[in-house]
Amino acid sequence: MTQADLNLVGYKIMNEDKDMDAAEKIFKLNMEEHPKAANPYDSYGDYLVEKGNEKEAKEYFKKSAEMSRDSKDDWEKNTLHPQTKSKLAKIDKKHLQMDFLLGDWNSD
Repeated sequence: MTQADLNLVGYKIMNEDKDMDAAEKIFKLNMEEHPKAANPYDSYGDYLVEKGNEKEAKEYFKKSAEMSRDSKDDWEKNTLHPQTKSKLAKIDKKHLQMDFLLGDWNSD
């Protein structure tokens, strides 16, 4: 199975079946089977956030961001990396720094 296949199974189990124990096993297996792929670490971070453990999730997001930053895989570098950085910013509450700008603005 590819890391993408394992990811899909892990998310389905976590989000649809609501079996967090089984999802954890799938996400951990994905990291073990594909240690050089950044996405399994990001996905395990998502699992940890879902479990309410943002502190530990942050470590997995950092690892994923570090791995994907200079990846030779275009999807990891151009899609996964910014998504993971966004998740880190949300955990650090950096997304709140600009929230006062939300709304309908008229520049006339």
